[in-house]
Amino acid sequence: MRRKNLAVLLPLKNVEPEKCNKIVFDIETINWVTPYSVGMYDGENMITFDGFDCIKEFIDYYLVRKYRNSVAFAHNGGKFDFSFILQELVQKKYMRKYIIRPMRAGSRIIQISISTKKKRIVKGKEVIVIGDTWTLRDSFAMLGFSLKKLTKSFDVKDKKGEFDHEKINRSNWKKLMPEWKPYLINDCKGLYQVLDKWESYLIKTYGISLRKSITIAQLSMQIYRTKYLKMPLVNYKSQEKEIRKSYYGGRTEVFRMYGENLNYYDVNSLYPYVMYTKSMPVDLPIKSRRIKVSDCAIAYAEIDCPSTIKYPVLPYRIDKGKGKLIFPTGKWKGWYCTPELRKAKQIGYNIKIIRGYKFMARNIFKKYISDLYKIKQKSKKNSVEYMCSKLLMNSLYGKFGQRREKESLIIFPDSPLGLEPIDFFEDLPVYIRKSESDATHILPAISSFIACYSRLEMYNYMEKAVNSGKKIYYMDTDSLVTNAKFKESEDLGGMEREYKIKNGIFLMPKMYAIKLSNGKEEIKCKGFPKGTFKYNMFKKCIETGDYSQFNYNKKKFASPFESMRRNKKFVSMINLTRRVISRYDKRIVLNNFDTDPKEVLNETV
Repeated sequence: MRRKNLAVLLPLKNVEPEKCNKIVFDIETINWVTPYSVGMYDGENMITFDGFDCIKEFIDYYLVRKYRNSVAFAHNGGKFDFSFILQELVQKKYMRKYIIRPMRAGSRIIQISISTKKKRIVKGKEVIVIGDTWTLRDSFAMLGFSLKKLTKSFDVKDKKGEFDHEKINRSNWKKLMPEWKPYLINDCKGLYQVLDKWESYLIKTYGISLRKSITIAQLSMQIYRTKYLKMPLVNYKSQEKEIRKSYYGGRTEVFRMYGENLNYYDVNSLYPYVMYTKSMPVDLPIKSRRIKVSDCAIAYAEIDCPSTIKYPVLPYRIDKGKGKLIFPTGKWKGWYCTPELRKAKQIGYNIKIIRGYKFMARNIFKKYISDLYKIKQKSKKNSVEYMCSKLLMNSLYGKFGQRREKESLIIFPDSPLGLEPIDFFEDLPVYIRKSESDATHILPAISSFIACYSRLEMYNYMEKAVNSGKKIYYMDTDSLVTNAKFKESEDLGGMEREYKIKNGIFLMPKMYAIKLSNGKEEIKCKGFPKGTFKYNMFKKCIETGDYSQFNYNKKKFASPFESMRRNKKFVSMINLTRRVISRYDKRIVLNNFDTDPKEVLNETV
């Protein structure tokens, strides 16, 4: 029942969907920064704007009555194509006519809204209101795979081709038009066909189009609320600050830096599995000082983890809750979900709960996950159905943990009140707007419990290995490297062996090299381009302790916000430098490549 004066997340009514009025576009450039052609396809007509004024010509062609209320998609537009669009739009000639609102998600721009300004008289005063709107959107935020993979997986008519962009320069781009133009046309038509096939499936299966959802997380929330949410979920914005402190990420740790004859296991759909099997905290949280570990609650507690526990279960974020996530021994105070406190107490922790919030417990995701997993099981791998079900299963939970703080760019606003000017645009009215979301789907206790249950599932596998006399070498959220053997299963939440390892070197989280039994190498080195390093480099590093070889330097195209921050413009190249400057520090490294947990004393988070 809806409570008076409480904000609640309500089920959505199933409305007859209208297909999105979509077009696609793609930009070709010389040396990344000089556009020479823009392709545009609306499902019927393919147009290219060729020459060094191609961006201006495309914008002038698109911003007409015919395309108002349409959505123009560019794949990976938020990190590339939109930079050129914004570079053109910030010119003064657009100031009188438009309000421009780029929408940010991390370092990526996921959407740009371009709206006409209209003058109206309201209560005797002239005010500016928004008129017609044109939208540019990054399709990567919805389908986060390469266009090459998408056109192949969706089996569309026009597949993405291959073309050597490096041979194009200012003097030969016209001469080479017979080579690059078919490539550009294929990219545009292929992306349109992918999006059209995707949208047709969504409408047929869920009665939802691409009109309103910008990201896959938004889409998953829309589907959940329309088809699966059967009860209002009460919002608790005023208690969020403390509740959110219990929201920790996945466990990524090195337990032993070198091993032989190992197995690399993955858990099938770990987060969807706990969403399917576990009850979640719902309804209005009740503040209490009488909380037990058996309650469905989020609690602030005094923690005492004995130094004899080699594999602690409770996470702890260093630097007053802002630094790395570790799993230490010692004494501290912090916020936790009760299922982890229960497990901690079971393995020997001393726990004293000071206060917290009690919830009702309900399984609210079982039907959602069950239906999607059935579709995934019945579908051909990487088909539209397969990819849709996999994306929707894995994208919903994070939406509940979304932060309320928002920061957006406003270009040519109707009023600068409450906005912060960006000084490097000089006299051009470009501002930042900071705001706070009132979204009712932000319920961080749910995300906290899902992450908590997922860490516990992985901890259970660790215990099985250790209790059988085997060792744990490496863990990364939903994967585990061990010399133990687990029963394999393709079921939801089951273990599957990804690799049989002959030799493995694990230097840091997401930085390892393994030699497989078949002689192949698998290298993971986050932040570095694939193929940069080989197994022998890792071997030399672990033998000598010299990490200096792990460095990389290359020019790269800057995303819009990188470019603004470093070079004070939307389009530029930056020098990408990556290097490893420290050794593994989430646990204590011993002389025999083993590691022990760190100790925390009398800290509060």
